[in-house]
Amino acid sequence: MPDILSNFYRAYPTAGRRLKDLAGGIATAMGTDEFYLVGGAVRDVVLGEITGRRVVPKDFDMIVASPPRLDNNPAIYNIRPNSMGGTKAMLRDIGEVDIFQYHTHDVAPIISIYFDFVCNSLYYDVHNAKLEYSLYFMYFLEQSVLRTTIGYQGPIENIIVRAIKFQIKFARDFGLTVRLGDDILDMISSLSMTDEMKIAKY
Repeated sequence: MPDILSNFYRAYPTAGRRLKDLAGGIATAMGTDEFYLVGGAVRDVVLGEITGRRVVPKDFDMIVASPPRLDNNPAIYNIRPNSMGGTKAMLRDIGEVDIFQYHTHDVAPIISIYFDFVCNSLYYDVHNAKLEYSLYFMYFLEQSVLRTTIGYQGPIENIIVRAIKFQIKFARDFGLTVRLGDDILDMISSLSMTDEMKIAKY
């Protein structure tokens, strides 16, 4: 990725404005701006601005400062539990929003422990209208390497399948050639037959 960091700093203000617009619609629908956009939507907006291949996210992950009030909200047409122990809400004209079970302003530790890959180590602070990113995300950009986060302890089969899917996604959607980190390659080389059978179910 030649000059990828230069492209990032150039694209940073535009990515922030795009995220502000996206978050504004969610804030209006939810009736609060005390939340943080995290995960794939933020990453994809940033990568889209860096590469000139804009995407329009239709599903969002968020961490809220306090439990949101979702009942009797005309902007929400479906609410159900999500796989993270939080809530999945369908917002009219916006899409799917996964609300994490954690309620805090200190989102960086959650991202470093519970998010699987360093490519997701960034978030958008809606209230302060600020895009925040970590050194791990910068490492991902600079080295073109997909690694797991330090604290993540998810199932090995999940990590491997998602890593390969991300590798394909980044090439297809953004024209980025990303190699798998040594940690992921070690997981692949040490797969047991049981692990391989689990992967076959994906």
